[in-house]
Amino acid sequence: MNSSLVKLLTVVLAWPALAITIIMAYEWYRDANYVHVEEPLGQERVQHPTYFRFAQEALDRYSQLSKSDQQDLVDDLRKLIIPMSTWMEHLNRSDVSFICLGETHDDHNRRFLAESFFPAYDLEALFLETTAYGLQQILEDTQAGEPYALLLGADMGRILQSVMARNPHARILGIEETDQQRSDRQYLGNVTRSDSIFKNLIAAYNKNSRTVVLYGALHCNQMPNRLYERMRQSFADVSIQNVLVQGAHQDGLMESLVYFLDEIGILHGDFVITDTQGLPPWVRENFVWLWAQTLDHYESVIVYKPLLKKKPASKGR
Repeated sequence: MNSSLVKLLTVVLAWPALAITIIMAYEWYRDANYVHVEEPLGQERVQHPTYFRFAQEALDRYSQLSKSDQQDLVDDLRKLIIPMSTWMEHLNRSDVSFICLGETHDDHNRRFLAESFFPAYDLEALFLETTAYGLQQILEDTQAGEPYALLLGADMGRILQSVMARNPHARILGIEETDQQRSDRQYLGNVTRSDSIFKNLIAAYNKNSRTVVLYGALHCNQMPNRLYERMRQSFADVSIQNVLVQGAHQDGLMESLVYFLDEIGILHGDFVITDTQGLPPWVRENFVWLWAQTLDHYESVIVYKPLLKKKPASKGR
């Protein structure tokens, strides 16, 4: 073969290999030098000014109530809205054996769960929004001491550490749709992702084990064909509960309720609305959008607040 042709072929074939080598080297360098920065939660009470009018309007209507009606409303709210720590004690003593815990894939959300929920809850199984392979990668990163084990854009490592510290014998499983299941349903055309997840959950679930499913919030709401609703219909003999965890300022509608509750002195700090369906009609009527979009779809709602910075002590003269 002509030597010039050999040289040309060598150069042409070498370029793809060189490009792949450069890309792999870059990815290795990026991962090796990656530093995750978690932005602190804002301290301002109003971070969604567009929605602040809902809080103002509710406070105006509250001020128009008689003193006795105001006190009745406050008393009713204090029965249903309690500190997170108190609720966790009640939950641990309850007969609830299956919790669908709806989250947003957010570092603050996961940090709160790792620090306030999982260190205080006895469980025997935790199901996550990942596949078996994805979970293995997260576990390997966590066990290797990596500070940040990524799942859907946020750290899952701290949660796994919290779970294993309190419940060292708990089963931790990924029940997300696999690549093969996705391929099969695309071919069949009449199967959904929710069908795959539900099938995986059923295959792994033991109704005699206290179980938490940590999934995106929509999967855990009470809408038809959602994961939680299908579990509730399939296991009528099991005590099942769905819970939403949300930051006080995660959206403007929740922020408006939190502002109102703070103003009338209900509770400072993280809290839980233990029974959304038991909320007084007055609250539903005055926070109608929050009720329709969020509160009506979950039995309980956990709300966490940013840690307030302490003001420096003034120096005496």
